[in-house]
Amino acid sequence: MNGKIDEFIVQTLRENKKPMTAYEIAKKLKISWPTVTKHCMNLLLDGKIGREVKSSLSGKKTLWRSK
Repeated sequence: MNGKIDEFIVQTLRENKKPMTAYEIAKKLKISWPTVTKHCMNLLLDGKIGREVKSSLSGKKTLWRSK
């Protein structure tokens, strides 16, 4: 199942064409955002997706993007 989650995350990011937060990915895939965050970190370490960190007055937001 974990491999499938990784595949779904990569596919979702490719289809969306714009960076997404873990919450947005989780909502689309109907899984928890901590699960998405864990898988996104592993995919980042494997070089399969990229990450952007946006800062604003309300704090930092991590956005995940396809490579």
